[in-house]
Amino acid sequence: MPRELVFVYNADSGAWNKLLDAGPKLVSPSTYACRLCALTYGAVSMRAPWARFISELPHHVRFAYRDELGWDGTQVPPAPALLERDGQRWITLLDRAAIDACANLDELVERVRGSRDLGDHPRVV
Repeated sequence: MPRELVFVYNADSGAWNKLLDAGPKLVSPSTYACRLCALTYGAVSMRAPWARFISELPHHVRFAYRDELGWDGTQVPPAPALLERDGQRWITLLDRAAIDACANLDELVERVRGSRDLGDHPRVV
């Protein structure tokens, strides 16, 4: 059965927040607060290799902003993160440190590939 993987950006939802995020990302990418955004998005849209990779995953994938999760009382780890929902809890497949450690998109793709099978006893929050 396909799982639902949720990539959580370290940014808030809404048009105004997206506009505010664009400036620092373009002017000083190395200091941008969301490594997941910096690796997977260009100035305006999702990078083609990332979009291809996501489309080839055998799981349902969705993207969320940090303020879109946890409203139901579930504890959500710090963003950015790759999560999987298991009933009333989130399983962390990649945490902030793992994503922040990626030097480029290829490293992120490899980490996602390695985390998908849940072979390393993921931390449950």
